Amino acid sequence: MDAQSPLKVMSPQDVAELLQVSDKTVSRLISNGQLVAIRIGRLRRITPESLKQFLRNQEKRERTSAV
Repeated sequence: MDAQSPLKVMSPQDVAELLQVSDKTVSRLISNGQLVAIRIGRLRRITPESLKQFLRNQEKRERTSAV
């Protein structure tokens, strides 16, 4: 991480909006360990890298299940 750029994190609601799914779906993905979230106090936050990793994993699953 560059010292000049602040770490940008998203709320589960932000991620749900980006993925066009429900808040409950994002909460389930976090609970199942499919989407990594960090806890800041009582709040859960998702880093852009965690979201990218989740999407890469989903792509891999799609490719392997299509074979």
